[in-house]
Amino acid sequence: MAKSLKFKRNPASGPYGPMARRGVFMLELLIVMAIIVIVAVSFFFIYRNNLEKSYDSKRKSDLYSLSQALEEYEKDNENYPQSLPQCNTSTSGSPLEGYIGRVPCDPKTDQNYIYEVGPTQTNRVWYRIYSQLSVLGDPDIEQIGCGTGCGPGDAFNYYVSSPNSPGLATIGYIPNPPPTSTPTNTPTPSGPTSTPTSTPTPTPTPAMVTLQIAAGPDDVNEEGTNFFEGPAQVWIGYGGASPSILGLRFTNVPIAQGKTILSAHLEFYSTSTTSISTSAAVKADDINSSAAFSSGNRPSARTLTSAGVNFSTSATWNINTWYSLPEMNTVLQEVISRPGWVSGNAMSVILTGSGATGQRRVIRSYNGAPANSARLVITYLP
Repeated sequence: MAKSLKFKRNPASGPYGPMARRGVFMLELLIVMAIIVIVAVSFFFIYRNNLEKSYDSKRKSDLYSLSQALEEYEKDNENYPQSLPQCNTSTSGSPLEGYIGRVPCDPKTDQNYIYEVGPTQTNRVWYRIYSQLSVLGDPDIEQIGCGTGCGPGDAFNYYVSSPNSPGLATIGYIPNPPPTSTPTNTPTPSGPTSTPTSTPTPTPTPAMVTLQIAAGPDDVNEEGTNFFEGPAQVWIGYGGASPSILGLRFTNVPIAQGKTILSAHLEFYSTSTTSISTSAAVKADDINSSAAFSSGNRPSARTLTSAGVNFSTSATWNINTWYSLPEMNTVLQEVISRPGWVSGNAMSVILTGSGATGQRRVIRSYNGAPANSARLVITYLP
């Protein structure tokens, strides 16, 4: 008689066997891992959002601090500075010295905030400072009218300004424009067809250099037949019976030939309090490298640039205070553009006074105090 076949159930494959329990464990593990991922992603977005908010809070605080410094500067100088010093460096030796210790950088990019003055680079009666907030839903963006962008190229969404700043449609002068990208054509390897691709070439970041009189013979006065070298102070304007000439020579100018001069101005340290009307024509020695002044090589003997600016003021200058003269980038550009100019050469600025007897401003010379001698501040594209 044939034996019947009997099949034994494998207890491992039952609903409560080890295999089933292993499947349940794997499912639970996947669920736990999914929860961990969801929590981690949530914390990441919360952290990033809080970080972006902290960046924006710092930006607003920075712009407010700059605004306060600029307003104090305007009270003393009756205009706003032409440019801001490089961020995260001491303002010592710049127009903002004494008004703010350091110009802050954007907390995320470490770049300067964009500064605009107007209506022109020489008539600076209002300003704006631009930034780009990270949190695009910040209500301040719409409130100040930057919902669709504002500033140069509408690339920013937040700004502070002087109380008299005109509408955003009015554009002023921007000494340190934001970097832009210039497309250049890069052909693909040769073949049946060649499709050019666009490679962005960033615009160089502007650089600023502050030069100062470095020797006694480099700041001199000339009046008629008289030549003054070495006094503790020199002057600009009309001294005695004839117009005075002030010669200022700056050595080791670290700007290569042909570079673009974005802005330039002189700074003087006043040695007296005066509001007497003072005027002068400002030009430069039109030569590759300006020689030192002497009684045999006076400022009046130099060939001057065709470009020049006129300085005239009746505003009060206070004793022991720095003051800036008008924008003169075109004057320096003429010298830097000379074919024979070389980085490291010397450059002289010649100021020929006009007006009436006694209409002058007295400033500190190198021999009086080297740290307070005349300065030349230049912003250029390296």
